[in-house]
Amino acid sequence: MKSYPKITDINKCEDEPIHLIPNVQQFGCLLVLDYKDTIIQCSNNTIDILNIASQELLGTKIDKHISLDLKNTSGNNPIITTCNTIPILINVHEYESYVILDIEQLSDTDWDQFQFQQYMINSLNNLSNCNNLTDLSNNITQTTKDLFDYDRVMLYKFDEHWNGQIIAETKEEHLTSWLGINYPATDIPANARQLFLKQGVRVISNVEETNAALTPTVNCVTNSLTDISKSHFRAASPFHIEYLKNMKVSATLTCAIVNDDKLWGLIACHNYSAKSLSFQKRQACLLYSKMISNQISIKQSNFYLQKINNHSTVRLKLVENMSEKWDLIKGLTQHNVTGLNLLESDSFIIAYNDTIYNLGNTLEQTILKKLIKELEQLTKQSDYFISNNISEDINWLKTYSKDISGVMYFRISKKSNESVLWIRKEKIDTKIWGGNLDKINIEKETNSRLSPRKSFEKWSQNVKHTALKWEAHEVSAAKALVNDIKNIIVTKFSEVNKLNKQLRNLNQELESFSYSVSHDLRGPLRGIDGFANILKEDYFDVLDDFGKESVETIINSAEKMNSLMDDILSYSGLSKVDKIDDYHNLNNIISDVLKDNDLLKNNPKTNITINPNLPEIFGDKMMIYQLISNLITNAFKYSSKVENPKIEIDYYNDGEKNIYFVKDNGIGFKPEYSKKIFGVFMRLTNKDYSGTGVGLAIAQRIVYRHSGDIWAESQLNKGAKFNFYFGQNEKRIKG
Repeated sequence: MKSYPKITDINKCEDEPIHLIPNVQQFGCLLVLDYKDTIIQCSNNTIDILNIASQELLGTKIDKHISLDLKNTSGNNPIITTCNTIPILINVHEYESYVILDIEQLSDTDWDQFQFQQYMINSLNNLSNCNNLTDLSNNITQTTKDLFDYDRVMLYKFDEHWNGQIIAETKEEHLTSWLGINYPATDIPANARQLFLKQGVRVISNVEETNAALTPTVNCVTNSLTDISKSHFRAASPFHIEYLKNMKVSATLTCAIVNDDKLWGLIACHNYSAKSLSFQKRQACLLYSKMISNQISIKQSNFYLQKINNHSTVRLKLVENMSEKWDLIKGLTQHNVTGLNLLESDSFIIAYNDTIYNLGNTLEQTILKKLIKELEQLTKQSDYFISNNISEDINWLKTYSKDISGVMYFRISKKSNESVLWIRKEKIDTKIWGGNLDKINIEKETNSRLSPRKSFEKWSQNVKHTALKWEAHEVSAAKALVNDIKNIIVTKFSEVNKLNKQLRNLNQELESFSYSVSHDLRGPLRGIDGFANILKEDYFDVLDDFGKESVETIINSAEKMNSLMDDILSYSGLSKVDKIDDYHNLNNIISDVLKDNDLLKNNPKTNITINPNLPEIFGDKMMIYQLISNLITNAFKYSSKVENPKIEIDYYNDGEKNIYFVKDNGIGFKPEYSKKIFGVFMRLTNKDYSGTGVGLAIAQRIVYRHSGDIWAESQLNKGAKFNFYFGQNEKRIKG
């Protein structure tokens, strides 16, 4: 670049190469040397600083004019010397192929260095004693004003979008306060922020003064404009000067506040008359800004540590609650300390086991289900989603922004609908801007050039659909709790597996025992039944009535005992049977059951309705036959004594699977027995209805062997409905 570009549009300010501006301010002069110590460029104000015209300097060696040993000069330390008996101070800035000398006349001879040092020490102590960031900020602006005596001193803090806000201010009484005002990122563009970060302290001494140009403009070593970004005297962008003039500001001092190697904010000092600072005071300002940066870092760290400790205390209690009975839901929602206490939020929601639990501000289940489904889509590539303006990503939530504006969402497993989230309500934020945002950067001069705005009147903006921002310590606390939940799930899974293994072993022992007992009783039972029948055939006539009744009782009891042992053997043998899974026509199986058991012939009054298009069912045919047989015979049995017995066999689909049912209008049972009825030997009726109490237990076991479920719906004297389905993890059900 051989000439500085003419920027005509303020919207292009971020592209302006301000480090190459070929001008310097008048309170110092600048010399550019090659590595042979020859002066190849100089500012045209050397006559005012060194009493030597620029034409006399160009092309000559530096030591002809100034006693200077650059080879033994440390780059960080200034050089104090003389030129034409004028005391001067030189700062050396080395570049790859040239050296820049910043030269200014030595001043502040009446400056009491010891007194200033003591004041700096006292200031540091005062900063250390501040309890929070607000106190610290006010202390910073007051101390800076006392040290450097500018008319207005502001602490300017950047947000995540590089907009700035004045969070503290100390000023002359007659000036209008700017405290709390926000300024858009365009007011301090990225190129300027980058130079602040590098340079630390920046002084503009007089906006009305004409800058001193570099002569010649082009660096003969690089054949381009010289990078003077390290120079203390670098001139400001014409746009920035115009901006300051529009604000009626004559001189500025700006100090960068750096936190974690990022520009946190600025100390911005304005003066309404020309003002410059000597090198010593600029260095003091640089030191002071570093002290401030450290104190801000300490205050923020202490604040975050306190928050982290609070989060940890709540988290530990939640883990203790969840671990008590390995119950996530109860542990997070049903104790004095809940998931709502972990973060500052309005709602805490956990979705688990197909149920959504909501604490705090109660939201409609349909809205929560829809929200969680959308968040699942947004987190396909990650496990979490965080926003303080969720309607930007999920547009339909604008209708509900009063209750749902900020969302922190975490998946707790790969399964659908297993997650935790915290929700914040809308917090309408009224921001005060220094000028109307709708007009910023669009004010046109007569030559149609877009220029810095002239109006800095306070302008209010209401920010809607937005919640309080989620802070880093809150995100960390939420992530830690989600990891705790995952660990508990894994631990619980391990415990359940261990218990299941023990249960399987016990079941195997119980089945072996049941099979053995039932089998061993067969012989004695046959003997009892045989001898009782012999007594009946050969001696029945000689027995009195009591004897005859006793023989009949023995024979009937033996038959019941034999049926009971058949059922026990059937029940215990189910786990030993190898399943042969395939698709089977359920209508054909029902027809076989009815025919094999003569159910229609023996129950002519019963009206049975069967859906002729029942979907095929995937499983073991013999087990399915036994399941259907047990359910249908039960329906016939317990409806047989009502006036118009009816039985219905049909199915429905819940959106995921086919659910079959057998329904009757028989005697029914109380709803509280709907689970107990599947227990072994559980009978809820009197002797009017035959049975061993094992049939429904067998039915349940068959369904469980097919990874499904079975349940009953009933009311006393109003019939019963038995529903079942087979699990889809075996094979996808047709239908």
